[in-house]
Amino acid sequence: MTQGITELEDALALNPNLAEAQALIGVAKVYVGRAAETETHVHEALRLSPRDEGPHRWKSWVGLAKLLLGADAEALVWLRQSLNTNPNYPIAHFELAAARRSGRTAADGFQRSS
Repeated sequence: MTQGITELEDALALNPNLAEAQALIGVAKVYVGRAAETETHVHEALRLSPRDEGPHRWKSWVGLAKLLLGADAEALVWLRQSLNTNPNYPIAHFELAAARRSGRTAADGFQRSS
């Protein structure tokens, strides 16, 4: 995975406007234990290409990163944004269900459904 990040960074060195490469670096960092860095890369991808076809995926990746970091309230915001962008994206539905059922309490900024 780190080789993939390096290759994506090389692609950005050649063309800094590759929004998909920025977003892919963000999701790759989730898988190498650097989930806290995902949001920055997705924000840059959204800045580079606000009308891209990928924002529903990118926002879902930030939601997943936030969920893994224990920031459930932020995960819910990102996952809802993903589904607002594309309500037919099934992965965001699964991640949203996981965020809702994570077991954290309302005191953690999270409301469990019963």
